[in-house]
Amino acid sequence: GGKAVKMLDGSARVHVREINERAKQALDALEYEEWSEVQKVQLGAALVKALCISTKVIVESKESRSKPVYKKVFVHQIIRKESSAHLKGILSLSQEAFDEVKKLNSLCYSQIRFPPMLVPPRLWQRHDRGAYFRLKSKIMRTKGCESQIDALRTANLMKVFHCVNCLGALPWRINDQLCDVILEAWKRKLTIGNLPPQSNLSVPPRPKACKKFHKVKNCDSSAGKSYKFKFNKEYKEYDRLRKNHMRIVQLNRDRHSLRSDLRIKLDIIEKFREKDIY
Repeated sequence: GGKAVKMLDGSARVHVREINERAKQALDALEYEEWSEVQKVQLGAALVKALCISTKVIVESKESRSKPVYKKVFVHQIIRKESSAHLKGILSLSQEAFDEVKKLNSLCYSQIRFPPMLVPPRLWQRHDRGAYFRLKSKIMRTKGCESQIDALRTANLMKVFHCVNCLGALPWRINDQLCDVILEAWKRKLTIGNLPPQSNLSVPPRPKACKKFHKVKNCDSSAGKSYKFKFNKEYKEYDRLRKNHMRIVQLNRDRHSLRSDLRIKLDIIEKFREKDIY
């Protein structure tokens, strides 16, 4: 949207439509042409790299207020999980971009891909064409599995199409009474009916790292070694505190995810309340 475009620097803002058009062409090619998994990964990596390079956010500078300062929106990092030798790459928002997003309405950046429809859906006639008129949707999620895609292409799905079309032609309405109860409970910060808590748990401090074993002098000279490894008694307490810290952190992440999911659903309720939806 317009707010997202304003967060880009000058050169990226000039070419943002061109980038979007090229991305659309690439997605169309992936949809209708046979691409290998290696080619898809290479294309995805190139698009992610272009995204990291072109997107910038304007931040206030303490040294010079007249000249804008641009910072990256996305940051790519290589991390190693604890107790694991495998490396993995992650793409995350920079702290500057995260601070800017918090000032805005976060729901404008969290729209669902397939929202409810206000008109009867398009009839299914193919496994990859139906329901939405402009959005590309498939009758079944395949997650890129070639065997499932081939099975959908060759199978006779006319009975399935007929059943799905009958269900799609049935209009739905949001239950106003139940909706009022949910909104009131959310306003009062109640945790009933699977409503997530609106506050996080207090996170205990992360304990200082401690080795599981430490070297001690070997008094037994017959073993041929001047030292041996001995279990560190402090490690057991460190491991307990570390696991408790990670457990609370994960619980807070789960709460944040549930709150975000509920906010999106409440936003859909406000938009489609008292309307027939499909």
